[in-house]
Amino acid sequence: MFQERILILILSVILSHFLIKIFYNLFKKNNFLFSNYELRKIPSCMGIVFVITQIITSFLSIMLIKINCIIVFYYLTCMLFIAVISLLDDLVGDCKIKGFKGHILNLFKGNVTTGVLKAITGFICSFFISYFISTGLNELMINTIILVLSINFINLLDLRPGRAVKMTIILIIPLLLSQLSRNIFILMSTLGFLVVYLPKDLKGNMMLGDIGANTLGWTLGVQLVISMDLMIKFIVLILLIIIHIIAEKYSISRIIKSNRILNYIDQLGR
Repeated sequence: MFQERILILILSVILSHFLIKIFYNLFKKNNFLFSNYELRKIPSCMGIVFVITQIITSFLSIMLIKINCIIVFYYLTCMLFIAVISLLDDLVGDCKIKGFKGHILNLFKGNVTTGVLKAITGFICSFFISYFISTGLNELMINTIILVLSINFINLLDLRPGRAVKMTIILIIPLLLSQLSRNIFILMSTLGFLVVYLPKDLKGNMMLGDIGANTLGWTLGVQLVISMDLMIKFIVLILLIIIHIIAEKYSISRIIKSNRILNYIDQLGR
């Protein structure tokens, strides 16, 4: 089993290396560029590489490792729906509308934003997979809300080079070390992509886009809800709610910059 997991990691690294190069050159050649926080035009939507890598490595894992194919199928199917809506948000979304509150207010005004479509899709996918893995109503509600908030969590951090990727790696490590983790190849493949992508993101040469941030958040959320007990899920749920409330009222970047430790981690590698 250990050898198969390492093989998945290596395959993910190789795939990510070549796909990042292909899509980066493709986006540059066709002037498919977006402004970053410094208003510099760079390729965004590079998270599409993560989605493709996960699909390929998942099918390979089904052939190599004895895993729960049904859960993997649910994970991938929902991830594709989230990826499509997130890509739509990357392409035509209004960047001036921020947070859940902004999108809800626009919905009441009759303006259906891509953010609203993303939230609806995220909820449907979260409820769908939670319905099949939950043992009761309480767990169903907790799993659903965790997944909904997880999808958006990494996106809240994807405002500066390397920030979202660093946080994802930090969160993956305890999940990998946990003896409770199931379908751990999902995390191994994710880690393979992140290791290859991080140096390029730190240099500010490319961005994940919503398609990358949202599918990474979905991946972390799914692994959490299928692996951890109810008490840990409840603690994570409270933390996610607090983080989202803070993000609605304050600037995450300012909070990080004002904290010496957080700012050091944030600046590391840039």
